[in-house]
Amino acid sequence: MQAMQRIPTIRALNDSTSFSYIPTAVFIGGTSGIGQGLAEAFARRAKGNAHMIPVGRNKAAAESVISTFSNPSPFPDLSSETEAATPKHEFLYCDATLMRNVTSASEQLRQLAPSINFLVMCPGFTTLG
Repeated sequence: MQAMQRIPTIRALNDSTSFSYIPTAVFIGGTSGIGQGLAEAFARRAKGNAHMIPVGRNKAAAESVISTFSNPSPFPDLSSETEAATPKHEFLYCDATLMRNVTSASEQLRQLAPSINFLVMCPGFTTLG
């Protein structure tokens, strides 16, 4: 019962969270399921003012997810931010079932985002046989 009393406190704290910078958030497996839900929740919390990068195998699904992200709201003094830390939303393709794809996507990610503030990893799984 005591844990239930803490939930409103946790929600209030979450609602009061804001960023004084443009965070970069990468969501491996962010095109469906839990990864999609977390990406959408983060985009809402950041009010669109984030560099959001869902990573996955399905570009159409990613575009659908990205379309749910809020457009950036007014943010103080964006002129001082670097290009890598501007609010934008972009997809990175990676079929993580092959390690060579992960290596290639990692290199591409380094070009898109020299630094990452939030990394969420919840890729799906593939069954063989």
